[in-house]
Amino acid sequence: MKRRLSLAITEVIRPYCLLLDEPSFGLDTKGNTILEEYILKARERKQILFVVNHQSMSINFDKTLEFGES
Repeated sequence: MKRRLSLAITEVIRPYCLLLDEPSFGLDTKGNTILEEYILKARERKQILFVVNHQSMSINFDKTLEFGES
């Protein structure tokens, strides 16, 4: 619920650049759908997103940087 609220707040504020750290952690299926819709809307608005995630996402990002285990 807190993560959905955070996404709702950023939808209102609409910052130019946004860091999402593990945005899908703890979300149910509906929450993941909302997150993916938010990311797609952000792409349409040309918003810059930095997403740190340990799980694969079904969205294809414009640019990705992957780190191996160290």
